[in-house]
Amino acid sequence: MISVIWGTTRKPVSSQQLAEYIQNNKPDLDGELYIGYPIIAAPEGAYPIDALLISREKGLVIFSLVEGTRLDDYVAAQDESAKRLETKLRGYRELMQGRKLLAAPEVITFAPAAQIAEREVPGYPLCNMESIGAAIDQISWDHPELLESALSVI
Repeated sequence: MISVIWGTTRKPVSSQQLAEYIQNNKPDLDGELYIGYPIIAAPEGAYPIDALLISREKGLVIFSLVEGTRLDDYVAAQDESAKRLETKLRGYRELMQGRKLLAAPEVITFAPAAQIAEREVPGYPLCNMESIGAAIDQISWDHPELLESALSVI
């Protein structure tokens, strides 16, 4: 079962829809869904991750949330979130194998109100309420033994 830990978010509608979807439709997952966490220190100030799922089955999944229908540059937003979290995780030896990050996050943009047909860029999942389940189902993690270490870092 997924526990939801709520932080501060500027995207309350999409956050609520994501939390409800995961809790109601993914009973096989075990872990945590952080909303508004983590907040990563950066030279230009704090960088909040919209939502982060950490589970044995899926590993670390960043959700870049879209409130409303404007997607803007969702590809750049995914890249930035992944880069920020990966930088934080790379500082922990137990999550690394040589130079390879074993807890590399996946990223999904969740835009529940947007029309996403033909707007998805390969390698950058873009989902609404109809497709979020399939996007989550496609993710797997080869290192469930790292769950506790990943949680302690976050």
